[in-house]
Amino acid sequence: MEEPLLTHKRATLTQRWTDAVLNTYPADSARFMRRQKDAFANPGGHLVRQCIEALVDALEQGVEVAKVDAALEGLLKLRALQDFTPAQAVQFVFIAKTILREELSLPAGDPSWERWDTRIDALALVAFDVYMRCREKVYEVRYNQLKKLNHVMLERANRPATHARSNGSSEWEPNDRGDEG
Repeated sequence: MEEPLLTHKRATLTQRWTDAVLNTYPADSARFMRRQKDAFANPGGHLVRQCIEALVDALEQGVEVAKVDAALEGLLKLRALQDFTPAQAVQFVFIAKTILREELSLPAGDPSWERWDTRIDALALVAFDVYMRCREKVYEVRYNQLKKLNHVMLERANRPATHARSNGSSEWEPNDRGDEG
């Protein structure tokens, strides 16, 4: 049974996977996220660590959508706001395969590899769904912001201009008829 092996290697797996995720960011960002442990000074790095811990739990106990959805959403919401392609955003899930193979040192052909691969693949499928949901939300927010901005601009453009002299200014501003009166 593979769970005891994962339990014994839990800290190492979690750290290596966290480092691998942080390495997908630009070097300066990754360095900061790795060094700064304070959750308030470094919310992104803190979020990555929390999410990876939850995902290691999910791999150990079996991937259930309800259990991994929140952890994946936290991490993928961050990545959806950044300049990651969908493949780059979810690539961190597949990195777990390499890390598990190296850390667990199971012999080639061991039947547990298939079980681990299946769990990681299931996690990747959920991750892709979550990422797409997050991207849709980002585009929805951007669309609503543009719609609101467009509305404000139209209101301003359609607002009648007032005669500037009425407020003591010496400059003339046209009214909605285009004359001074």
